[in-house]
Amino acid sequence: MDKRLLYKKIGKLVYKMTYKPRLYRYDPLKKFPKLAQKVSEKIIPKSDELVCLPNDKVVIDQEIDSEEMVLPTQIIEHFIDESSYRVIMNDCICRSSNGCKDFSQGFGCIFMGEAARGIHPNLCREATKEEAKEHIRKAQEKGMIYLAGKASFDTLWLDLDDHKRLFTICSCCPCCCISIATPYLSPYLTKWFVKLPGAEVTVSDDCVGCGNCLDVCVFGGIEMRNNKATILDTCMACGRCVSACKSGAIELNINDDSYVSNVIERLSNRVNIGK
Repeated sequence: MDKRLLYKKIGKLVYKMTYKPRLYRYDPLKKFPKLAQKVSEKIIPKSDELVCLPNDKVVIDQEIDSEEMVLPTQIIEHFIDESSYRVIMNDCICRSSNGCKDFSQGFGCIFMGEAARGIHPNLCREATKEEAKEHIRKAQEKGMIYLAGKASFDTLWLDLDDHKRLFTICSCCPCCCISIATPYLSPYLTKWFVKLPGAEVTVSDDCVGCGNCLDVCVFGGIEMRNNKATILDTCMACGRCVSACKSGAIELNINDDSYVSNVIERLSNRVNIGK
């Protein structure tokens, strides 16, 4: 068996062993911050960064023409346009490992850049720029959010050598994404998950304390206080709580007119997706 296919099987096995029994909730390093810092410096390159991008639907104000707005997907579309090579994975390693029932297990991530050429052809299909954009549009319709940027972890299970030339676009569901472990891990191991610049989630007095928002928040960014949802510093502004709130009490606003160009510059300095 080609070792690239073997590594995929090992990756799925590790996910099942860690996530099925919820072992990620018991991080021993959380009690030893200095050790956690050393471990993170060893296994997570400083250049790694995944930016959490909310679904466009939670950003658009229904009273404003969306064509006039700058939306999170424009960041992804920029990198698709700049990419020299693109593939769409045949399945999502997280959803297929977890046996996801709410979202399609066959709806995979997008990998871009010259390093993506080394992904085994049995695991993916080459995509044109328009096919990649259509894939993102479908993720929007399914209500997914995105984690986009540089993740050296992906080069391990894909058996790729050049982590500086692989750009990751994950379409994430709230039940299976590896990010559901972030509230339980040492901050040193999760600092490469980054909130969108200028994004802010607020809760109005219309909150009825139903708790729907807690069910969909995977980053541990919200809790109930005095029967009202309260946004914490750990909020990643993914916007899932906005969609889940039946009373319309939660809003996501982006108070940075240049957030798209800022994110593009930050990620461009971390990963090269051209030739």
